[in-house]
Amino acid sequence: MMMVQSVELLLNEELEEAIREQWRTLNEAGLPCQPLRARPHVTIGVAHEIYPRIEKRIPDALGDFPLSVRVGGLLVFGDRRMVLARAVTTSAVLLAKHERVAGLLRECPGKPGHMEPGQWTPHITLARKMTPEQAGSALALVATRKDLAGQFIGARRWDGTARRETIIVPGDR
Repeated sequence: MMMVQSVELLLNEELEEAIREQWRTLNEAGLPCQPLRARPHVTIGVAHEIYPRIEKRIPDALGDFPLSVRVGGLLVFGDRRMVLARAVTTSAVLLAKHERVAGLLRECPGKPGHMEPGQWTPHITLARKMTPEQAGSALALVATRKDLAGQFIGARRWDGTARRETIIVPGDR
């Protein structure tokens, strides 16, 4: 199985904690959720391999931080094995960051089509591999949560093969 390499936007501490609280709610109900040790984020670029010469250019492509963000309603992706996520409201600045990163990754192998500009749905994953029944239960638990406001404070490079993060744009935490 080939692992993914990704570029991810990091959340400020309060927003990160609000997402972790939703993970804990799902976990306590016995439902699939993101690993509690994981770090909430928004994936802005994915490939099977990100070449080092391209990785060096990512900080300039991402530009300045912090960036205000609003996390809204729930999204469900998939059919038999579903992903539950919180939608991230797009902005011209966020879309421009995504487009620049997508441009850099163009020559990297294994980019999923849903990450291309115009196809990308920015989100924060709450749970993966849910059955439809589990997704219904999970929706009932977290659907009453209000929209969340916060900031993207920086970015990391996630190496899914080594299971290692590298901070590429530092953010205050």
